[in-house]
Amino acid sequence: MPLLASGATTLRAIANASGGAPSIDVALVMMERAYGLPVGAAFTLFAIGRTAGWLAHAIEQRSQATLIRPRARYVAAEQKHSS
Repeated sequence: MPLLASGATTLRAIANASGGAPSIDVALVMMERAYGLPVGAAFTLFAIGRTAGWLAHAIEQRSQATLIRPRARYVAAEQKHSS
């Protein structure tokens, strides 16, 4: 499906406002609208894609004896206590 003029205008506006290229989220929402998918389909498609990636990482991790990303560490954000 070709990009409609309104879609191209939207992409330019987002790029100008953010100073960078639009994210995958923008592309999925535009696809949802262009194909008349149900509201929320963009999030569902994103989640399906993300899940496939997580499963691929899990399969890769199980096949190896070591961590596939040993340098990746979760660092909790500091919590502010209100008085």
